Amino acid sequence: MALARSGKRHFLCAQKWLWLARFTRRVSLLEHGPLLLHQVGQGRNVGKHKCLLSSRLSREIPYRRKKKAEPTTLILDSQSVKNSATATEAVGFDGGKLIKGRKRFVLIDTTGATLATLVLPANAHDGQSALAWWAKLAHHPLLRQVKRVFIDGGFRGAFVEQMAKQYQIEVLVPQKVVRQVGKFCVHATRWVVERSISWLTNNRRLARCYERKISNEESFILLCNIRRIISKC
Repeated sequence: MALARSGKRHFLCAQKWLWLARFTRRVSLLEHGPLLLHQVGQGRNVGKHKCLLSSRLSREIPYRRKKKAEPTTLILDSQSVKNSATATEAVGFDGGKLIKGRKRFVLIDTTGATLATLVLPANAHDGQSALAWWAKLAHHPLLRQVKRVFIDGGFRGAFVEQMAKQYQIEVLVPQKVVRQVGKFCVHATRWVVERSISWLTNNRRLARCYERKISNEESFILLCNIRRIISKC
């Protein structure tokens, strides 16, 4: 209480009073976890550190321990989300889905953990945006062993060709239908990313685009991923 009265309490400093502190030792992220959470608590724009905790925590999920630390197969997808009155920066209109708002790109591994995310206006082209995004992610240490990326039909074209030519990564569109209900089809492998997107939108803060800045929205997506992973530890 003394800290609260002094006005100097960092309510997201993990060392003393944050409940996440006891989990950070288990994932060897004591030096990075408080840094990310403290920055989010003060400005919610965590910059270059926003992927660090989320991606490293993804290695420590209990049901992932039998897998390699560095994934070889990833799944990429995008989701158009309606914006609210407070989300005024980087807003567009998705003519295909008839949604005004933003488009969220998520890159996950085969366990469903979100490794990276990108938020753009809803009118952003899937293939071109993903290609420019991958150019920034290509040197990330967690993605050094990637050999294969699963996508949906919206990413076909230049993205598939450039990924094979520049990065020697095979890009595939799953065709096998696991289950079909009416016109809705569940495709092999791709259902994992659909599940991850539903996990994200189950969080009230991500049900719509409420954040004024897209950097804040990206941070909240990764924080929701961190929260889900820690609950499994």
